[in-house]
Amino acid sequence: MENKNSTNEIKIKENEKIEDFQLSEESIQTLKDIANINICSSISKIKIPTIKIPKVNLPNVTIDTSTIVAFQTTIAERVNEIFYNFGKFLTKCTDDFRNLIIDNISILGKYGWCYLLIDEIMDERINDLEFPRQLKSSMENNEIGISDIDKYVMKAFTKDVIMSVVENTKLNLDEKDVVKLEKAMINYRARRYYDCASLLSGLIDSQSIKQELFDYKNEKYKPDINGNINKNIDQGWNAFAIVFRNNFSKYFNDQKFIGKNRNNKTKSDHFEEFVNDIKYDFTDIIITVQIINLAYCLLTFFGDSKWVNYPNNKPKIINRNWLMHGMYDIDDITKIDCVKLLLMLNQLSDLYSKLKSGEL
Repeated sequence: MENKNSTNEIKIKENEKIEDFQLSEESIQTLKDIANINICSSISKIKIPTIKIPKVNLPNVTIDTSTIVAFQTTIAERVNEIFYNFGKFLTKCTDDFRNLIIDNISILGKYGWCYLLIDEIMDERINDLEFPRQLKSSMENNEIGISDIDKYVMKAFTKDVIMSVVENTKLNLDEKDVVKLEKAMINYRARRYYDCASLLSGLIDSQSIKQELFDYKNEKYKPDINGNINKNIDQGWNAFAIVFRNNFSKYFNDQKFIGKNRNNKTKSDHFEEFVNDIKYDFTDIIITVQIINLAYCLLTFFGDSKWVNYPNNKPKIINRNWLMHGMYDIDDITKIDCVKLLLMLNQLSDLYSKLKSGEL
């Protein structure tokens, strides 16, 4: 007697169609997660084409349904495996790309340069993502020094480029700060670089303080990394850290960093930990490049000062504390230092201007 539990009779008709099947949720989610890619509905469903069976003069054909089920299952598993592996490949590519971006903009920032979003720069080499790594490699091999890097990058900043940066920066400043910037540039053209740098340094510091005050008055203060809301108005690097916490952490999955030396860690230690946490997990590349590159510049500029070995330990990259405490000599401050500070002011004021306008 026929065992009806193991075999069912089905009739394969002309133009019979095997049912569509869906990708697994894991495979779909893997694709959706990579680099914030939106997966359209047409990708998430794979259709097997209609199978056409010619007419034949045969009686009803009896087929074990397990054969078809096994066939469908095998194909579905294979397609899911392909998409899953492809997703992992794309994830690795995007991770590597994100890591490359962070590494390179951090190198530039540590050297005091934040020019990556300056449209007027025509030198393609210094805009190349590999350029900072080449610099770092040459530095580590003692082939070049900071001054060599500065001189090379400075070639891109012609008189026209610098004046364009100045005019764009003015658009982001209040009237009183525009007057200070104009005075700084008068000193710059007169080669009074110490005086120019002093004015620019004050402008850089004041932008974050003013943004803190704006956030305070508009009740935009958010909890710090420990969940506390401290509404003290600070200065320097911690002022930037507070503004970041209040306004920019949303671009980094609400991650924050501590802006002071604390828990036996320096300001730099805290920021590096933050960068390592977010370097594979950001979505807006433009905002990331601008903020992280600028942050490394500011971290260097507001770096802690050690006076014990003065005057033999003057920072090779301009430092706010050495400048404002009068520890630099007049001739220590150069044209390049002033351009670096101008770029920091440009990028910082641009971010804060976009906050006030609601663009960010």
